[in-house]
Amino acid sequence: ARVHESGSTALAEGTMDVRLAREPGSASLPFALVAVAEGRGLRRLSVYLDARPFRPWSDGPVLVLDAAT
Repeated sequence: ARVHESGSTALAEGTMDVRLAREPGSASLPFALVAVAEGRGLRRLSVYLDARPFRPWSDGPVLVLDAAT
């Protein structure tokens, strides 16, 4: 992944391997993450991913984060 930083804003770009609920195996999706800090906290966190080929929104959640792994 590549990380770019300017002041209180950081942008990370890369690919992530995901498991698709309706298909066997995994897929590699491009993503970008934008984080904006304010003081000692996080003011904004945005995740962008290109999942058009898989249409996950027709089946349920687009992104599920599992903190256990």
